[in-house]
Amino acid sequence: MATISWKLTTGGGFGNAANWVGGVTPGAADTASITTASNAIITLNTGVLTIGALSMAATDVLSVGGGSMTINGAAALAGGLTETSGTLALKGASSITGTVTATGGTLGVGAAVTATASAGGSLNGVTLIGPGTLTTSGTFSVAGTSTVFAGKGLTWNNTGVANVGGSIYTGLVSGDTETIVNQAGASFNLLNDGAGTVFYNTAGAFTNAGTLAKTGGTGTSTIAAALTSTGTINVATGVLAASGGGAISGSITGAGTFAVSGGSASIAAGSVLSVAGLAVTSSGALTLNQNYAGALSVSNSGTLTLPSAKTITASGPVTFDTQGTLSGAGTLNTTGTVSVVPAGSYFFIGNGATWSNSGVANLTGFIYTGLVGGDTETIVNQAGASFNLLTDAAGTATYNTAGTFT
Repeated sequence: MATISWKLTTGGGFGNAANWVGGVTPGAADTASITTASNAIITLNTGVLTIGALSMAATDVLSVGGGSMTINGAAALAGGLTETSGTLALKGASSITGTVTATGGTLGVGAAVTATASAGGSLNGVTLIGPGTLTTSGTFSVAGTSTVFAGKGLTWNNTGVANVGGSIYTGLVSGDTETIVNQAGASFNLLNDGAGTVFYNTAGAFTNAGTLAKTGGTGTSTIAAALTSTGTINVATGVLAASGGGAISGSITGAGTFAVSGGSASIAAGSVLSVAGLAVTSSGALTLNQNYAGALSVSNSGTLTLPSAKTITASGPVTFDTQGTLSGAGTLNTTGTVSVVPAGSYFFIGNGATWSNSGVANLTGFIYTGLVGGDTETIVNQAGASFNLLTDAAGTATYNTAGTFT
């Protein structure tokens, strides 16, 4: 592969042949080599280029503002990358060791290829496409007013700090399988309400081995991708909602509320649950394999499933709200105060579930038993416990089978 070197001591247009030694723009069989002493900006604004490889010194920045460039081999951008429009396709092993500032355009990583960006930067309005892997270290930000699109099988591998104030849309086309991986020791911070991932065509996957945190805002931030977490989820404030289901076997901490608001999720036995609130809502389903001492709520077609032949203790306040469901062939042992609300509304117990009340249960709504024919639900009011019917409409009602009250 021939090497064609930059002729100027200053910046200029990448596609201008006069800027290269020999008067020839590098092509698919060439390595483009750029070294100046002037902190030059090398621009790509028009045209369609394909080159074999690219090497740029730490003094020089590649600025993509239009057109497209495909780099079939290795790319080393020591001075960094600025992208506002256009397309840069990296099809060989690539490293960006200078700052990345991307406010638009498309940055693509080819199949079986890893591109590394190690000096941090900002991703504000850019489209990231695969099917390769973009590995980031340092600190990257997604501004609160920005939208980042991730598609075509991309894997974003975060090994540093990601500060996300905006939205990351996954699934540019139907069937996309995007993945965000937050590695052990890395941080993925949702800075405000609305920050997080958004289902566009497909939800993608979010794997957390480090720390996934909601650090700002008193409202809701959402991870719409399927969430697998072996690390720490810290809800410092507000609500962090998982709407794509998933599996959690690490820890959930913080003064806020972790909510399963869609899909089917599980919390494994041995998980650390010190988060102040745990909610199952909006048609989400949670299989809970671990005792919980915080505020538990099940509402709005959410389903809390109890593992078969196992007793789960909820020792904090529990709220069974509108059209929530307690399901599964296990036992929920409540030792604090349980509220079934609101008046005139109802809650379901089904599929063989047992609710054992050892504290105080206050019902203003009513409980349907027997979601399906043959169900054998049981409510047990233990010695010393109270089961209070606070309104005329409060109590239990038969849906398919009557169940048992002890």
